[in-house]
Amino acid sequence: MTNTVFPVYIVRETMNAGDAQIVEQCRGGDIEAFAELVRRHQDAVFNLVWSMTGNWHEAADITQETFIRAYRKLPSYKSEYAFKNWVLSIGANLTKNRFRSWSRQQRLQEKLAGMQELKEASPDEPHDE
Repeated sequence: MTNTVFPVYIVRETMNAGDAQIVEQCRGGDIEAFAELVRRHQDAVFNLVWSMTGNWHEAADITQETFIRAYRKLPSYKSEYAFKNWVLSIGANLTKNRFRSWSRQQRLQEKLAGMQELKEASPDEPHDE
């Protein structure tokens, strides 16, 4: 297995006042405020994930999962960091995890295929001579 290096995108911007206010509204339970954060940042997350996977459907799935994870982890978000950087890092980590999962699944499928070949090659019952 080769190690694949993924590009790291660092957004060098301070968290704009709009994001800071919206994050605080989200922490107060405002679902519509979180929908605004999704609207603002979903394209950036999708583009990052798509560049890593090369698969539109996987990128869409991981992007959705990214924002679900971000919503659940919002209480642990540190406001001194840009929300965009934080959510991009979640997307990148979820994508890396998906690659690891694919790799494990592939190894398991290969192992099962090998076991099936052994089963087919061996006699069903031992023969008495």
